[in-house]
Amino acid sequence: MRATKQIDWLVFLIGLLALAALACNAPIGVRATLPPPPTPGGPAATVTTGITPTAPDSTPTGERPTAAPLPTFTPIPTRAAGTPLPGQAHTPTVTATPTITATTTITPTPTASGPLGFTYEIVWTTTPDANGNVIAQVTITAFGGTGEYLYYHDDILQEGPVFRYRWAACRDNPGSFRVDSGNDSIRVNYFERPPCPSTP
Repeated sequence: MRATKQIDWLVFLIGLLALAALACNAPIGVRATLPPPPTPGGPAATVTTGITPTAPDSTPTGERPTAAPLPTFTPIPTRAAGTPLPGQAHTPTVTATPTITATTTITPTPTASGPLGFTYEIVWTTTPDANGNVIAQVTITAFGGTGEYLYYHDDILQEGPVFRYRWAACRDNPGSFRVDSGNDSIRVNYFERPPCPSTP
């Protein structure tokens, strides 16, 4: 009899330990209860969960706040090239038209106009300088040849057809003038008597 009681007590303790073990391993939270499979042609199954649905908005449709309208953008008008911006003064563009001036330079080509020759003229001053010399001004006029001339006095090249030289007053003055034109050359000898100073 006593052994039977001990066995019953032992069985009771084992059962308590089993229940405690089951309680410790049980998941925390609410488990969803799956509905039975829907019957073909029957009503739709309802899924029961532990989540409380949110109550629908009880605000009447006509009293619900409306969203603010989106801002409208005004398109930027296109501006033609050269058009000033608002508030900007318009400066007209002036395009200068170049003026073309034709310049023609004509270089005369000398041509032969007959045999080379020249004439000359000598004009003397009448008052001697401090050294007793008077001045002769010579003018040579050439013609013929190529039209281009070089002038010489006593075989010394002069700057042009008009030149001057000094000579003693009242003293004989022999000399020569020469003109060259191309390959032609002509010489003229002269003899001059410079004026003498007047005596009181």
